[in-house]
Amino acid sequence: MGFAVLGKRLFVLAGCGWVEDGTDDVYFYDAAMNTWLHLLPPLSTKRLQQARCICFFACETLDGKVMDIGGLGGNSKASQTWDIYDPL
Repeated sequence: MGFAVLGKRLFVLAGCGWVEDGTDDVYFYDAAMNTWLHLLPPLSTKRLQQARCICFFACETLDGKVMDIGGLGGNSKASQTWDIYDPL
Protein backbone atom coordinates (compact mmCIF):
# COMPACT_ATOMS: atom_id res chain seq x y z
CA MET A 1 0.00 0.00 0.00
CA GLY A 2 1.04 3.61 -0.29
CA PHE A 3 0.70 6.58 2.01
CA ALA A 4 0.43 10.32 1.31
CA VAL A 5 -0.49 13.43 3.31
CA LEU A 6 -2.55 16.36 2.00
CA GLY A 7 -3.34 19.03 4.56
CA LYS A 8 -4.85 17.33 7.60
CA ARG A 9 -5.59 14.10 5.74
CA LEU A 10 -3.53 10.91 5.64
CA PHE A 11 -4.35 8.82 2.56
CA VAL A 12 -3.85 5.05 2.38
CA LEU A 13 -4.01 3.74 -1.17
CA ALA A 14 -4.40 0.27 -2.71
CA GLY A 15 -2.00 -2.54 -1.95
CA CYS A 16 -1.93 -6.31 -2.18
CA GLY A 17 -0.63 -9.34 -0.37
CA TRP A 18 1.40 -12.38 -1.34
CA VAL A 19 -1.75 -14.33 -2.25
CA GLU A 20 -4.29 -11.51 -2.73
CA ASP A 21 -4.90 -9.51 -5.89
CA GLY A 22 -4.47 -5.75 -5.84
CA THR A 23 -7.16 -3.46 -4.51
CA ASP A 24 -8.32 -0.06 -5.73
CA ASP A 25 -9.51 1.11 -2.30
CA VAL A 26 -8.69 4.56 -0.95
CA TYR A 27 -9.01 5.36 2.75
CA PHE A 28 -8.12 8.53 4.57
CA TYR A 29 -7.72 9.65 8.12
CA ASP A 30 -9.04 13.14 8.79
CA ALA A 31 -7.10 14.61 11.72
CA ALA A 32 -9.59 17.49 12.11
CA MET A 33 -12.44 14.99 12.64
CA ASN A 34 -10.24 12.32 14.29
CA THR A 35 -11.78 9.57 12.15
CA TRP A 36 -11.02 7.14 9.31
CA LEU A 37 -13.18 7.42 6.19
CA HIS A 38 -13.64 5.28 3.10
CA LEU A 39 -15.95 7.48 1.09
CA LEU A 40 -13.63 8.28 -1.78
CA PRO A 41 -13.78 7.00 -5.35
CA PRO A 42 -11.44 4.08 -6.09
CA LEU A 43 -8.11 4.29 -7.87
CA SER A 44 -7.98 3.67 -11.59
CA THR A 45 -8.92 0.04 -12.18
CA LYS A 46 -7.16 0.20 -15.56
CA ARG A 47 -3.80 0.43 -13.78
CA LEU A 48 -4.58 -2.58 -11.61
CA GLN A 49 -5.83 -4.60 -14.59
CA GLN A 50 -2.65 -3.90 -16.57
CA ALA A 51 -0.37 -5.06 -13.76
CA ARG A 52 -2.81 -7.47 -11.98
CA CYS A 53 -1.39 -6.58 -8.56
CA ILE A 54 0.74 -3.58 -7.63
CA CYS A 55 2.95 -3.59 -4.54
CA PHE A 56 5.84 -1.43 -3.37
CA PHE A 57 4.80 1.63 -5.37
CA ALA A 58 5.80 5.19 -4.48
CA CYS A 59 3.32 7.91 -3.46
CA GLU A 60 3.86 11.65 -3.76
CA THR A 61 1.62 14.71 -3.67
CA LEU A 62 1.54 17.52 -6.21
CA ASP A 63 -1.00 20.32 -6.67
CA GLY A 64 -3.47 18.77 -4.22
CA LYS A 65 -3.38 15.36 -5.90
CA VAL A 66 -1.82 12.05 -4.91
CA MET A 67 0.37 10.22 -7.43
CA ASP A 68 1.11 6.52 -7.13
CA ILE A 69 4.02 5.53 -9.31
CA GLY A 70 5.67 2.30 -10.43
CA GLY A 71 5.94 -0.71 -8.18
CA LEU A 72 6.08 -4.44 -8.66
CA GLY A 73 3.22 -6.33 -10.21
CA GLY A 74 2.03 -9.48 -11.90
CA ASN A 75 3.86 -8.50 -15.08
CA SER A 76 6.71 -6.26 -16.21
CA LYS A 77 4.41 -3.34 -17.11
CA ALA A 78 3.75 -2.42 -13.46
CA SER A 79 6.96 -0.42 -13.11
CA GLN A 80 5.92 1.67 -16.15
CA THR A 81 2.51 2.74 -14.84
CA TRP A 82 1.19 5.53 -12.61
CA ASP A 83 -2.10 6.85 -11.32
CA ILE A 84 -3.13 10.37 -10.38
CA TYR A 85 -5.73 10.50 -7.63
CA ASP A 86 -7.71 13.71 -7.14
CA PRO A 87 -9.50 13.54 -3.75
CA LEU A 88 -11.96 16.21 -4.86
